[in-house]
Amino acid sequence: MSERDAGEEHAEPGRPRSLILDTLGQRTEQAAREKDTSQEAEPQKLLGELSRASDSLAEIVDSLVAEKSALEARVEDLQAQLDRLRTEAETASAAAARELEQQERAATTKATEGAREAARQRARADRAERLLALAGDERRATAFCLTVGGSARTSVPREILAEAVRLGIDVQLNAHPGRRDTFIVAQMEADEAHLKRFLTWARDRFADTDFRETEGLSAP
Repeated sequence: MSERDAGEEHAEPGRPRSLILDTLGQRTEQAAREKDTSQEAEPQKLLGELSRASDSLAEIVDSLVAEKSALEARVEDLQAQLDRLRTEAETASAAAARELEQQERAATTKATEGAREAARQRARADRAERLLALAGDERRATAFCLTVGGSARTSVPREILAEAVRLGIDVQLNAHPGRRDTFIVAQMEADEAHLKRFLTWARDRFADTDFRETEGLSAP
């Protein structure tokens, strides 16, 4: 009992005891209600704080999601730039390789053409030299013939031409193929010394054939 309650009790000595008990009961009930109200308010307060914390956390999550999306977009942009640079580098490399290949082909073609032209010039020079060497000599003509068969039908004309070129003799071959053999006529023109050397070679080379030659050397 508070001092106020005690004073009231002393101040009103004639107050009924039941009234005092009712008053005490009312105050006790009021205190209980206030306590219940306080206890009920505490969870509400906690719920409010939790709600605010949840909202704040949601804002943080949204911010992180936005940053993640921005980073992903940046990564995609960088990847696109990398792919473009790689494509440009590959294109440039392929173009450089094609250019180098074209230059190599051009150089090879030029070198080949140069070698062929040089060979033609040497051949012309050699022929001119032979003609000049024979210009002051008396040129003569002669001929011989022979009959060959088998593989000799193709090998013998090649041998005759090769020896004529080696000795600088102008030769014309006429082949008359038969069923089993070929009759070859060789007409030659050169100075007497070269013709004699050529005929000596032909007599020795074709001694085992029906080699025949014209009688003597006649002037052209």
